[in-house]
Amino acid sequence: MQIRPVVHSRIIVPARWKRISNELCTINVFTSGDILVPPARVLISKHMLTSWENILAMRTGAVHRLCMLNGRTLHEAYELENNQYYVAVGVERFQPLPYYQLFPSKGIIYNLTDA
Repeated sequence: MQIRPVVHSRIIVPARWKRISNELCTINVFTSGDILVPPARVLISKHMLTSWENILAMRTGAVHRLCMLNGRTLHEAYELENNQYYVAVGVERFQPLPYYQLFPSKGIIYNLTDA
């Protein structure tokens, strides 16, 4: 009698895929008042999500708050949603512009996983 190994699944997925998808939050950030600049794609590690100050310092430290596209200000990291669009606001007021209508498909990528 021949003994054969048990095959549970034929799907081949690298182990790294699951680890990355569980540890990263990706957000897309527009600059307030500038609809001609594409949104920056920001990769935030799970560790960075524990500090709201580090998230606000992601782009040269000039970001004082993050707003949703409708102008609502976010106050904590748990409010961030993966693959959503936000507007970075400095000392100036939020400028309600049609950010969502004009965004291109590619932009600058910031990686906050090693900071």
